[in-house]
Amino acid sequence: MAREERPNVSDLEFRSARPEDEPGILALLRDTMGWAADGTDQEFFWWKHRENPFGPSPAWVAMDGTRVAGYRTLLRWRFITPAGKPVSAVRAVDTATDPAYRGQGIFRRLTLDAVADLTRAGDAFVFNTPNDNSRPGYLSMGWSAVRHLPVGVLPSGPRALITMARSRTASELWSEPTEAGLDARVAFTDDAVCDGLLAHAPHTGLRTDRTREYLRWRTSFEPLRYRVLLRDP
Repeated sequence: MAREERPNVSDLEFRSARPEDEPGILALLRDTMGWAADGTDQEFFWWKHRENPFGPSPAWVAMDGTRVAGYRTLLRWRFITPAGKPVSAVRAVDTATDPAYRGQGIFRRLTLDAVADLTRAGDAFVFNTPNDNSRPGYLSMGWSAVRHLPVGVLPSGPRALITMARSRTASELWSEPTEAGLDARVAFTDDAVCDGLLAHAPHTGLRTDRTREYLRWRTSFEPLRYRVLLRDP
């Protein structure tokens, strides 16, 4: 029986992604990330990486001829310092490697190439919230653990506290439908509503540069089902 030869990473071309790479990138993501057939995951991907008010996401690929063997993209983000100065950064998000090429350092190479290119371009830092499986890989590339993200909870009563304490299941990607409040996509078309919320945004420490444009983008993808509750005048 003949043994199939494993692709060699030394034969791959590592470079920035180009528009003509998109069909191969999407095919790789569908195959490796279990995207739904209804197109929602692909639309979510485009929403993140094309419509982001901080700019389109830069991406890198490992190519075996015309075949996309690996993919790495980082989401552009902008922060504001305590002194009010804008800071450009990126968030490490979507990445995928063709199963036939795994175990050869493609993820690491693409990530380090991306960070080097973005550093030269002037981005100040890269951040993300890796899970337990990917965290060791990021730490080995020079990432530093900052802290656990704080979580705010407003229980409806004592029973809700007990339910939350016993709940150990992971959250769903998409939000459950609700009629509470207003559809955020509609509410935030009103500049006054945007400004009312932004007035209560944090004004200390390093923080996301929240603007009307940011609020409208952040809540615009329908499956996330953001809602707004307005206080009576």
